[in-house]
Amino acid sequence: MSVLILGHTGVLGSNLLELFKNQGTEVFGISRSEVYPKSNYETIDFSQEKSIAKLQNFLANHKQVKYIINCVGEPSPDRSQLDQERAYKLNVLTVYYISKAINLFDALFIHMSSMYVFGHSLPPYNEDSPLLPVNYYGVTKVLAENIIERSDLRSCCIRLPMIIGFKDNKNDFFQKLKSKITHTQTGSSLEITTGDEIKYPTSVKKVFEVLLYIIQNGVSGYYNLSSSYGITTIDLINSFFKLKEIKVVVEQKKIIPKAKRIKNLQIESKYDFINNIHHQKIETLLSKVNWN
Repeated sequence: MSVLILGHTGVLGSNLLELFKNQGTEVFGISRSEVYPKSNYETIDFSQEKSIAKLQNFLANHKQVKYIINCVGEPSPDRSQLDQERAYKLNVLTVYYISKAINLFDALFIHMSSMYVFGHSLPPYNEDSPLLPVNYYGVTKVLAENIIERSDLRSCCIRLPMIIGFKDNKNDFFQKLKSKITHTQTGSSLEITTGDEIKYPTSVKKVFEVLLYIIQNGVSGYYNLSSSYGITTIDLINSFFKLKEIKVVVEQKKIIPKAKRIKNLQIESKYDFINNIHHQKIETLLSKVNWN
């Protein structure tokens, strides 16, 4: 089994790449960012039309790749709202160019979507709930899913909540927190600007287990992946610092987000193979976060 991860330098992609490697799977990665060593990794900007030929050339030279996992995209609802042209390029055009490129190859395309495709009806949202996003980020995710649905690809879309990884990455939620901590002679402090929306943090290892099931059983379709544990951002941070015994005074500065949010955007699945995967307790999930 050979796997290609598009966007392998991001938070989700880098964690998945490590998990596949640890399992002994031959895994390749393509990203916009230059990475070293070059072995098994390529640099392609999928927001440009010329990426079609580049990806086709890569797949022609790596015919053993039968599974393509797409983690490319702008993950921030607020940045998407502020720069909609950029969000469209990264979340929609990329999927269009990728789907055009891989259409001639015998590979299962697994696209990482988002819980933000939902929002206007009442939660919880399962796979049959209407796709009615409340912000532009969600709109781009719906448009990407529509492109895949209209294509002839063997495909699968997984809608994700907040993902907690174990591998160091500068864009990881907790690594960003570390960079914002202020250290003085009297102690350490952290000012958090956040709303009160409830998040459902889920381990990247659960994403990996779902991917393994999809790959091993050749399933396609749309799947929601989440946890049963809802928590606000400020409570998540305080829980993490308490668990890790990190002495930081946290001050919350409430803001109105640039992109509209639903206070409780809870998603669930109607599929047993997803629901039967063990949900980690929040303490277990946070204990695996690297803070070194």
